[in-house]
Amino acid sequence: MRRPRTYKKGDGQNWRKDITQVVIHRDVDEIEGSAFYENNNLTEIDWGNSKVTTIGGNAFYKTGLKKFSCPDTVNVVGRAAVAQRKYLREVECNAKKLAKNAFASNKSLETVILQEGVKTIEQETFARSPKISTFIWADSVEGVGENIFKDSTKLHELAESGDQEKIIEYLKKCVSPLMKLCVNDGKLEDIKKILEENPEAAKVSGQQRNALSYYCRYGSSLEVIKVLVEAHPEGAKNEDAIKARRIQ
Repeated sequence: MRRPRTYKKGDGQNWRKDITQVVIHRDVDEIEGSAFYENNNLTEIDWGNSKVTTIGGNAFYKTGLKKFSCPDTVNVVGRAAVAQRKYLREVECNAKKLAKNAFASNKSLETVILQEGVKTIEQETFARSPKISTFIWADSVEGVGENIFKDSTKLHELAESGDQEKIIEYLKKCVSPLMKLCVNDGKLEDIKKILEENPEAAKVSGQQRNALSYYCRYGSSLEVIKVLVEAHPEGAKNEDAIKARRIQ
């Protein structure tokens, strides 16, 4: 087994792609952008007594990490810092700012835990991560960008704890939270809540087509279809919706 290597201040980008474990030196206050870029071998980070405040863009892009957490000294997780991995399953973070695409395109990501201290989540932070099933919110969050869950599924299992009303308020900014819930037969109470907060969502799908035609075509349950009809009765008269129901 290879012994851990120590990342020191000034070590720069694309550092030691042959390592599997790294120890962050106590003097390091920033993980530079692309520091461990495409290091598929890296599976473990030991933050030790470091006082890191910034994790640069693409710092851990395409690594072998299965879990990502960082010290409570971190203020910023940069753009695409921990993105594009098929191994990452869990993220636990309390950085004040999560930049655009910080944790995007993680195909195996299932659990996200935002600890108190997180204040800003920029656009598409967790986009294209289709297996997210548990998302624990932080009451400290003050601002959320658009489409933070774009093309991510299982939204009906979000937030094991936290302010549900606030989460729904942010989710309605997404391109298609309703589409994802309906197509995956999410909880009816969550679908109803989105429709209460954003009635227009029942009229069109994410592709601006008739919502009922889209959900019928792709296999939403009868219970889901009934909720949509109640929210937008005119949609049931649309020819596309009728044809799509026949296809199913």
